[in-house]
Amino acid sequence: MEHFREFHQQEENVDGGGQKSTNLFSLAQKMNEFRAVKKEIGNLGEADLKKIVNDDACPRLKRQAAAYELKLRQDENARLTRLEQICIQEKLAGRVDLKGLDPEIAQQLIDPVREAKKDFPKLELPYIGTISGQLTALHTYLEHIYITSLKKEYGAQFSEAELEQVAKMYADSFMEQYGLEESNDIYAWAVHPEGQEALMPFAGIAINSNWDKTFVMRLRQDVAVGFHPKDCDTIKAVIDHEVAHMIDHTYGMQNDKEIQRLYREMCKVKNGEPVSEYARENVAEFIAEAYSEYQNSSQPGEYAVKVYQRMCELAKEGKAV
Repeated sequence: MEHFREFHQQEENVDGGGQKSTNLFSLAQKMNEFRAVKKEIGNLGEADLKKIVNDDACPRLKRQAAAYELKLRQDENARLTRLEQICIQEKLAGRVDLKGLDPEIAQQLIDPVREAKKDFPKLELPYIGTISGQLTALHTYLEHIYITSLKKEYGAQFSEAELEQVAKMYADSFMEQYGLEESNDIYAWAVHPEGQEALMPFAGIAINSNWDKTFVMRLRQDVAVGFHPKDCDTIKAVIDHEVAHMIDHTYGMQNDKEIQRLYREMCKVKNGEPVSEYARENVAEFIAEAYSEYQNSSQPGEYAVKVYQRMCELAKEGKAV
């Protein structure tokens, strides 16, 4: 609120005769508007700030709102930079890109990874961050690979601009082939390219950079109808799900006979709590859903407990059997 404290000073106009006069009606309107904004400033979101700046409001109020928004962005960027540094220092990931995320969401992306490494120390993530950052970096890398190869083979026949255009087309085709594009249908994902060692630097966990209230509402609805486990309607729960995929990939959890037995048993459950509908999809999703339920539910179900306990046993053994 400190950003607005000067507004109470009375605005004055100069009339045609050079004398200062106060437009009381205009001032009263602006003061009422200011008080309303000042009262709510603690809850202002990005859309609210932009509305204040863009609307035909008092010039002083617009300047103060713009300054507040700038300071807010600078503070957020500083927090994100610090979180990226922490990830690298704690060796949570080799590459981190949190740009554009709300710092609170970024924190919920990082915390589940930190917790998971306590019980699953072999878990290594080349990447943590946004899906958009991950895809941009991957596309740039692919273009570099393709252009290098094309120049060696066709450098004497075509211009560099033509080869760059072809390289971009190849990169676009690769991304499309593997479904690597950000969509509002995706909360987050875990990427571990099988048989593509050159792409391993981009493997890891990424969250949709467009996460907003719509995502929260959809996630709550998914949990309400049983598509995801109980109490798993938070960002942390989504990331725990993706963390479990990476744990599974690291230790080969889905190859374990006991986990496979639990999965088959759960799929036969007609009544009761079979983890979730999505858990029925396959063994990999069963593991991820059970892990997320164990980490987030106040009373995790039977399968969630058994799967997590078995995962910990396999981690101590070093691999699945």
